[in-house]
Amino acid sequence: MTATLYTFGLSVWGAAAELAVFELGCTNVQTYTIDLVKGDNFDPSFVSLNNSASIPTLYTQGRVLTSTTEIISHLVAIKGKQPSVDRAWIDKVHEDGLDPNFCLLLARNKDELQAKAAGVPGEFVRNRQESLLKHFVSPAAASFKPFYSSKIASNGAVLAIYNSSAPQSTTEDFFRQSQEHVARVQQFILTDLAQHLSAAKGSAFLGGEIPGEEDFHVGAWLARIAMTSGAHKSEEGIQKLQEAMGKPVPGSVKAYWERWSARSSWKEVYLATLH
Repeated sequence: MTATLYTFGLSVWGAAAELAVFELGCTNVQTYTIDLVKGDNFDPSFVSLNNSASIPTLYTQGRVLTSTTEIISHLVAIKGKQPSVDRAWIDKVHEDGLDPNFCLLLARNKDELQAKAAGVPGEFVRNRQESLLKHFVSPAAASFKPFYSSKIASNGAVLAIYNSSAPQSTTEDFFRQSQEHVARVQQFILTDLAQHLSAAKGSAFLGGEIPGEEDFHVGAWLARIAMTSGAHKSEEGIQKLQEAMGKPVPGSVKAYWERWSARSSWKEVYLATLH
């Protein structure tokens, strides 16, 4: 039976699910694009399917799976490939403290904020707000008013910072949170991730000689961090990470990146750009 994976070409966790589809050979999974930059995920028709309006979303056999971990675990299970998996490590890269989506929106200072506001992050935040406000008054959204109200408030807070209409103290706090987030992510790569990959007992990937369940999450997370460090193509990833961190990328992380970026699934998912 055909399943539908709702995804988007610039979504970090959508990419994780897509890597799983390609690597596992899930030929019964068709993809459907929801344009997050345009805020199409806030259309009531999609919110009724996934009340969190998040990507990825998998519809299969009358069930709707809405978390990345749940979706990838399901794909692994239906292909009968379930080696030992470190669930705690998967949860680790999904922690708020390492959130790759915040890496896209954060700004550590005034110059970075101006650049983000004038670029794709600014377009993303503005379009989201327009979409939320438009759909909020739609009769089709009547059942989801609390969801829309919450999103309008949270996205509006970021938009106010981008538009320079937020109090200076709020913007300064945003800078501080951004600085702390980047430092935490970089330290994670230099220590936790490097050590975890080194402990993989000589295997090419965490899942063995080919990517496994953990790898789909870790690979996609690392691709987003490389992109937010300035890399657009895979061959730029290590250099841009090194420039951003001001320190050499650990050998285990470098080798892991090179193994992933050589695979056909990676080349397909990140054909246009890292995201």
